[in-house]
Amino acid sequence: MGNGEVWCFLFPIAGCLQGLCCRLQDPARRFPLEDHVPVPSLKTQCGAGCGLAACPTLGLLVTSDYKCNTLSVWSLPDGPCAFGGAGSAAGAGAGSVCSASPPSHGHEEHGLTLVCTLGGSGSSVPMLFKFISTGYASGCLAFTPPTAVSGGDCSSARPLTPTPLLVVTDAGHDAVHLVDVATRTHAGYLASPGSIFGPRGMAASRASPLVAVSAWKRCLPGEQVVRLYRRRGGGTAWEAVWVIGDGLGRPGCNDVQLGAPYGLRFSAVESVICATDALNDRASVFRVGDGGFVRHIAEGLDTPRGVEEVEGGWLVACWRSHSVTFVGVGDVSAAGGEHPSLGKGGGGDGEFDCITALAVVPGVGLVVREEGNGGRLQVFATPDTIAMASMSHVRAVWLGVVARAVLCRQALARGFFCP
Repeated sequence: MGNGEVWCFLFPIAGCLQGLCCRLQDPARRFPLEDHVPVPSLKTQCGAGCGLAACPTLGLLVTSDYKCNTLSVWSLPDGPCAFGGAGSAAGAGAGSVCSASPPSHGHEEHGLTLVCTLGGSGSSVPMLFKFISTGYASGCLAFTPPTAVSGGDCSSARPLTPTPLLVVTDAGHDAVHLVDVATRTHAGYLASPGSIFGPRGMAASRASPLVAVSAWKRCLPGEQVVRLYRRRGGGTAWEAVWVIGDGLGRPGCNDVQLGAPYGLRFSAVESVICATDALNDRASVFRVGDGGFVRHIAEGLDTPRGVEEVEGGWLVACWRSHSVTFVGVGDVSAAGGEHPSLGKGGGGDGEFDCITALAVVPGVGLVVREEGNGGRLQVFATPDTIAMASMSHVRAVWLGVVARAVLCRQALARGFFCP
């Protein structure tokens, strides 16, 4: 623990101000993975699965459960120190809560607040998901960004989708669903049943109407591909754009060959998409424009699954080593064990059992999804962030004023103008 973090516990304003100023002055900042600590009050049992998607616009987080074939919709907390209550409500037609879901142990944790459960045995046909196929899970999730189309007079834009849609892979039905979580209804298909062979992983661009889906039925043999879809015009229909790994017939170690790809993520920094390659123990990036191979961002990983882009690099969820690994820019050939990592195998706080997905949620922290430990979800944050969240509004505003004054003084001392 650094000096700034110690001060954050003893005297939050001084410590957080010191940490803030140091990070702003560092030109080569990286995501501080090793500084993250678990937030036990947000630990939540959400059932076995690999689906995890957060939508700050809606204030919701969604997980999938492949044992019950359900989607659980949770309310995002206001910060890493907040926690949900015990109440929950399911909407009309949302389906029933599966009794096989592991119970939440109230004496150990508060957890997130359950808003509703979608799918399951009580649902109508479009929402009767089948997440397990050929022994491997689907039910990976992503939110599309809101879209807009021009109005009738072509002079103004009106929302086509007022809220982001949840995209859900369903390998049992060879389909990719669109779900309106806000209204708790099925909103159509990105890929209709039978039109995609074994959809597994999922990613949606945060800025463009693009969605990527990894698809495969069996680890060996069989094609292992990533398909890119684009919304056609301003409508609700989607069209296939390109395929990575098409026609190769089976997994392999060539740059464009994939083996059980699950984790996908569009980069916000460059026009590439990252794909984890579990059988080859690597993560690679491909051009969004044509699907061409760019580079491997890491090799020697231990069965990589989920992936998330962060400041200065990528976070990769390593399923077999039960850890989250940070891969910085330029760290391509380092072995997985040489990268900064978080966690180890086990069932305690900060320990994992087979990580399947992760996400960095603004204002909350790093969210990690496990397949084991009852499908547990854990939240991690830095001590600075926790201390900031525990402050009163007045103290937080005062800290912002002081931080700005310090930075302005430093700028003036260097001859720069401070507005």
